[in-house]
Amino acid sequence: MEIGATTKLYGSYKSNLSTRWGDLDISVEVCGDTSLSRKQKIGYLDDLCKTLSTKDEFTTIEVRRRAVVPIINMESRENISIDISISSRSGVLQSFLLFQLTQLDARFTDVVLLLKEWIKVKGITNRYNRKLSSYPLYLMVIFHFQTCEPPIFPPLKDLYKGNLAKDIEASRLDETDFYLQLPQKVAKIRSKITNNSSTVYDLLLTFFEKFSTIGTMGNQFVLCTYTGGWERKTNNHVWDISYPLFVEDPFDRPKNAARTISGEHAKSIQDACIETLRNIKAADDDNIMVASQLVGPELIKELKEKFPRHFVS
Repeated sequence: MEIGATTKLYGSYKSNLSTRWGDLDISVEVCGDTSLSRKQKIGYLDDLCKTLSTKDEFTTIEVRRRAVVPIINMESRENISIDISISSRSGVLQSFLLFQLTQLDARFTDVVLLLKEWIKVKGITNRYNRKLSSYPLYLMVIFHFQTCEPPIFPPLKDLYKGNLAKDIEASRLDETDFYLQLPQKVAKIRSKITNNSSTVYDLLLTFFEKFSTIGTMGNQFVLCTYTGGWERKTNNHVWDISYPLFVEDPFDRPKNAARTISGEHAKSIQDACIETLRNIKAADDDNIMVASQLVGPELIKELKEKFPRHFVS
């Protein structure tokens, strides 16, 4: 590893979207290298893994070379999962933008955290096995907030016009300006946006309603948070229409943030939304039943305390 390398936290912990079971994402910024190839990054990871393997702080450690972003995945003796990547500048900046969205509306954090527990309860989350991972889930919630009536979030192009990943790669992005201007844009949007009085509970129900057709909608449309709406796959020739679910990555257009999700799993997400919505409506005033549709038994008490209006004994 180069002398002068620095580390930066990013991901859900830095974005204020981390659960108690979340992992830590660390980017090792290699001094002087702004456009490392995938092969170079894997080489750095291999070297770093050899060094870390000599330490006794970790119970498991391995390089995941075939991951979309190559990482070292390791588990500490305190059962903390840690992912280390090389020069993930885009990830660091994405995390800052997602954090700004949590400042735009606090309900975003609550809905994301509850849905992270929900996909765990329903068995539809596993980032390594073609299931729903956190990042496309974040984009689905952002899209939901953009398409509510009235909207809670603006199209993401209002926060950053351009392609973040390509602008970084081409050295067109002034990071100092990015960090200064983005909070100012969020404050301006917050002052202008129409008030939406939906509760977190309301937003969860409408999320399940909206995505109860995701398996079929995904065949024809792209979920586009950059524009804040559904876009027909045929409207843009650069979109790969073969994907059963296309959630455009607003920071690396026209890539699909849900590209690892199979058709079968897209259908399982749809079925989970339908089942959850049906069971919540059937539960009527049985608040324990409602809570059990969203989180595991160890979190039901905590959920009732945070949202007493809907989850009370």
